Amino acid sequence: MANKLQVAIIGLGRFGSNVARTLFQSGHDVLGIDINEEKVQEMQGKITYAVQGDATQQVVLNELGVKDYNAAVVAIGDDLGQSITATVLLKSLEIPDVYSRSHSDIHKQTIEKLEATPISVEEDMGSLIAYRMTKPNINEYMEISENFGISQFKIGNEFKERTLREIGIKTPRDKYSISIIAITHNEDITMSPSLDTILHLGDIITVCGNDEDVGRFSN
Repeated sequence: MANKLQVAIIGLGRFGSNVARTLFQSGHDVLGIDINEEKVQEMQGKITYAVQGDATQQVVLNELGVKDYNAAVVAIGDDLGQSITATVLLKSLEIPDVYSRSHSDIHKQTIEKLEATPISVEEDMGSLIAYRMTKPNINEYMEISENFGISQFKIGNEFKERTLREIGIKTPRDKYSISIIAITHNEDITMSPSLDTILHLGDIITVCGNDEDVGRFSN
């Protein structure tokens, strides 16, 4: 992988564990931290490291070497105090990218003032958040099964004014091993486009395939 990340996930509930698994399955190193031993046990073997600990304590984060990580996600449940505390500590460690799960408009505004990125509270957004962290070109993602899903992203300068054939799509699953479902140009949608369909800057392309192959194509 060209850009393998080290990501710390604080809180391993439904949302946090979903983000953690998706990142790990995409080839990144993932450290999951939760104060609940049962949740930690459930993630053993599913991510790089799953550790029981209180991430609102500076000493715990220091002992785990979190300061050396590229990114962190605060996925703590409904305890706003713990969520904000963890976010403050992670920012103090100067981690480049800190994402924090928000529960209300006030919570979201607080996260923004801490110069972290607020993220949705919806549990089923976990996979999409993970993809947006590591594959910024992807706008939407829907998981179909483990390591396989449907993605949407905008056509950039690399592919503009070229046909599907010209960018290496010669058969339904050629080169990139993905399937092209549709292309949206302005408000016109072309389903199962031909290989001679011309791509324009800003077009939305919908594809399905293995997560790694889709990420390679979108990049």
